[in-house]
Amino acid sequence: MKYYRLAEVKEHCNKGVSGSWVSDYLLWRPVSPYVTWVFANLRLTSVFTVILSIVFVCAATILLFSNATGFLILAAIGIEAYALLDHVDGELARFEMNYLGRTNSRIGHFLDLFAHKLSVVAMFAVGWAVAEATGNSLYTLIGFLLCFFMLGPANEPANQIVIEEAKHSDMKTAFSKMRAFNVTKTAEANDVRPASILLFINELFGFPGWLHLIVIACLLDAFFAPISFMGSAYLYREVLLIGLMPIYVAKFLFALRWYVKVMLSIRHG
Repeated sequence: MKYYRLAEVKEHCNKGVSGSWVSDYLLWRPVSPYVTWVFANLRLTSVFTVILSIVFVCAATILLFSNATGFLILAAIGIEAYALLDHVDGELARFEMNYLGRTNSRIGHFLDLFAHKLSVVAMFAVGWAVAEATGNSLYTLIGFLLCFFMLGPANEPANQIVIEEAKHSDMKTAFSKMRAFNVTKTAEANDVRPASILLFINELFGFPGWLHLIVIACLLDAFFAPISFMGSAYLYREVLLIGLMPIYVAKFLFALRWYVKVMLSIRHG
């Protein structure tokens, strides 16, 4: 059985370009090639890896419905395992195509996208648990609405501008184009100026950046007393829900406006 060297695995699994600083430069992207190397030598496929990632994110989501300290810690571990494997499955797929000459697995691609969509249920679980802990059912609604806004188009435009442009030029040009939002062929569609802070947050965390925020909030709730603010005590997960809600509403409305503008700019017949 052929042994794959780390260098050749890194060479053929490299994504090349990414717009997510936190997820790709500070957390798992520097580590994932080593896990990919181990998986490749164990002959574990990208499809198996993405199925394993789904198992972790489902288990973590179920645990997030509880306020028990142990469950919060295990949920945090499960989310980070999913985040790592989310990088590994893509790297294995590129290694399989570029080095082993296999065709891209449509099943693996579908399952990867399915896992991304499935992961948003974790936010609903957080809202449910916070509602149970505080007795305020409004947090269940907030968790549900966050799922809705996260499943919408809000995450796509800024990230794709950077990634696609950087493939042809460089990151500086890519971010300049992102700020101008010059991404379509018609002036009507381009005449939508984004809120730069929203795009900055999107590029800073990317996917699965908000999952990392859940991990931080869970660990803080597990190990530290609730945060005090103006004489009231708040769970860290509670603060997370309150903080993310206006951001994702704004991103969703911005993206919706952009897509409507693009659709109206298309000339038919």
